[in-house]
Amino acid sequence: MVVSSVDNYAFVSDKIDATLDQMSSLMETIFRLETRGYDTTDAKDRLDRLEKELVAWKQTRAAVDARI
Repeated sequence: MVVSSVDNYAFVSDKIDATLDQMSSLMETIFRLETRGYDTTDAKDRLDRLEKELVAWKQTRAAVDARI
């Protein structure tokens, strides 16, 4: 099966959208937990990992975009 650059771009764009959705949901959860006085250290660590993942997906999209 041959995968085109356009397909790769769409795949990476979907991954970016999914990561942004996860980050948004997690930020809301962190806010709710913090307002109730809970420890959010682990959630903030997960948010940091998601931010790094987002950067990686954006770099991948830029590389795919350069090939289109």
